[in-house]
Amino acid sequence: MVKEKITFVIATRETKSNFFKNTMAGKTFDNLNILNNNHIKLKLFDNNKLGLSEIYNITINQLKNNPTILIFMHDDVMIVDKNWEDIILSNLNEYDILGVVGSIKSSKLQSSLQWVDINCTQLSDFKNLSGAHGIGNKFPADRIQKFQKPQEVKTLDELFLVVRSETLIDNDLYFDEQFKFDHVDLDFCRRAEELNIKMGTIPLNVIHNSVPDYGSDWVFSCKKYFNKWKIPYIYSKD
Repeated sequence: MVKEKITFVIATRETKSNFFKNTMAGKTFDNLNILNNNHIKLKLFDNNKLGLSEIYNITINQLKNNPTILIFMHDDVMIVDKNWEDIILSNLNEYDILGVVGSIKSSKLQSSLQWVDINCTQLSDFKNLSGAHGIGNKFPADRIQKFQKPQEVKTLDELFLVVRSETLIDNDLYFDEQFKFDHVDLDFCRRAEELNIKMGTIPLNVIHNSVPDYGSDWVFSCKKYFNKWKIPYIYSKD
């Protein structure tokens, strides 16, 4: 049986050789022998200085005539499930876009998955979050951040996103390149929700080695996001 093509899309500031040695994502390919499969490719943007949205759109356009399952993955994410491919394929029968963590309900004032306001003063209700991921820089994870069971959601964290390229192309769904890193996921999922594209979290074990940074770059991006969607806000540090 011919297997469906899969393309990982990953950006890293590392060189190509250091990507495989030093990053969580790079070690994934080695640990699981992923690239030994002819139907799986890696689109790696090494020494990267471009925004994630631009990278993702470049890849989508390059593959317009070569349908594939796209896996947009941060370089600080490690997949630890040996049956990761089966998990993804089975869930693509139910959802159009997959992730590991998401929000069950969307909010106009949501500034990230964690915060429901631009001032980062009001945490999202635990009951509104779905999925799980490990936290740390190795396997096993230092700890597990676990929310509600995997289910249909309105917003996904773009640390790990899966979608068929045809879904994006047929719906003219691209990433907004004014968002370089922060709010890439919120904006993308908001567009997907408008298009009635079904999104869901899946029971895939990953470890994420990242500490959120809500500094000046995030605030600037947040304002752009709120302005784009014409959402009034008051930021206390203006």
